[in-house]
Amino acid sequence: GGRMYGWIVPPETASYEFFIRSDDGGQLYLSPDDKIENAQLIAEETGCCGPFEDPGAPETSAPVALKAGQRYFIQALWKEGGGGDYGDEAWRKVGDPAVARTLPFIPGSVLEATAPAGTTKLSHA
Repeated sequence: GGRMYGWIVPPETASYEFFIRSDDGGQLYLSPDDKIENAQLIAEETGCCGPFEDPGAPETSAPVALKAGQRYFIQALWKEGGGGDYGDEAWRKVGDPAVARTLPFIPGSVLEATAPAGTTKLSHA
């Protein structure tokens, strides 16, 4: 399995949907602030290997209101059951017409880590 974590800093104040896909099961947590201990489960892959799913699926969060420039702790966990192994995360603003299956990973430009900027990629494991 694996764990990927850091802080997401949205460029715009808006409501966002978060997506997870993983091999095998995976969970995506988001905090309402920058505190690790406040993170809550927002999306979950209960099986294996599906694409990013439209809202209403457990792999997709309900809309989450975020403020521009504020740091929010984010964490993805995934557990291997056999075969390959990965954990992918995406997001989009509510109302964005992009098809869930075609969403890109969350870009590193909106992520912060405990390492110096530019030394760690958190957009894909």
